[in-house]
Amino acid sequence: MPLIKLNATQGLTGTLPAVSGANLTGIDGISEVDVWVLTNDNQNFTVYGAQDSSYMSRHSGSNFTHKGTGMTITGNSYWTFPSTGYWFVSLRAQWRIESTASCRGLTCRIDVSTDGGSSYNDNYALSQSAVNTFDSNNDFASNDAQCVIEVDNTSNVVVRGFWVSATASNEIDLSHDDPDQSTGWTFIKLRGL
Repeated sequence: MPLIKLNATQGLTGTLPAVSGANLTGIDGISEVDVWVLTNDNQNFTVYGAQDSSYMSRHSGSNFTHKGTGMTITGNSYWTFPSTGYWFVSLRAQWRIESTASCRGLTCRIDVSTDGGSSYNDNYALSQSAVNTFDSNNDFASNDAQCVIEVDNTSNVVVRGFWVSATASNEIDLSHDDPDQSTGWTFIKLRGL
């Protein structure tokens, strides 16, 4: 290793050695990313559980492949995490209002359970919009509920979600568009515990 001299009037001189990060520990990169989207538009809304695999599929856009093991929908009831850690979770909703409709509550909501789905902390993350009498076709409103969850046990910590419209109307659709990820879930493991 070359000698480095510090001279108060001339500053730092000499050459620094190359540094390798091969033996560094305690640094976590992002190891899990998963995105699931709605597979078809849905009408006549009151409450729609966002965890049902019959209308959800893994995002298949050309610019995305999930990283890691990925999330699992269990019993069409809730999502399970593949590993412990701190997870960013987002549930997005894009609402399309057709013709003339009014709705004071267009909502998406994430609930968290720490006992395997027996009970939930409701409204752990909540996003709500109000729509007052759109009068033209295909006006849009969007919600995005987001939270960070500490998953310390993959059997006990699970999430579920709901898209909710306070008004039941066949003029209010929850719209889907897989390439744009307009409605669906995003899961990112930020780091380990």
